[in-house]
Amino acid sequence: MTILALDSNNDLFRNGSAIARHYNGNEVLQMVRSRLLTYFGEWVFDTTAGTTYLQEIFVRPANLGVTESIIKSRISGTTVMTDTGETEGVQEIISFTLDFNRTTRRLSIEFEARTTFGELIGDTLFINT
Repeated sequence: MTILALDSNNDLFRNGSAIARHYNGNEVLQMVRSRLLTYFGEWVFDTTAGTTYLQEIFVRPANLGVTESIIKSRISGTTVMTDTGETEGVQEIISFTLDFNRTTRRLSIEFEARTTFGELIGDTLFINT
């Protein structure tokens, strides 16, 4: 598997004169990041794709159990939403931390997972309403 690489701003970047590509663990990490950073209904080509932040996560009262279930399913590729796509390459979630600041309505997601390539991947993402 191989995909076009995105930088920390989610923009394509070049490796010399060519557009860079990600392989193996970096590829899986980028796919997980994309799944978590896409809001449900945001992508014009598939309005069933995305994470249901506005529909199920950033609602009152906040339910961290539901939020954790949704986010973990997005990382692992299992789904509780209409988007049935899998995150190819995620074998298991090793660690997971979720912090929701009710005042700023900012969600912090920190995870580490093992890929089917045997590599450990991880990231910390911040999601705002």
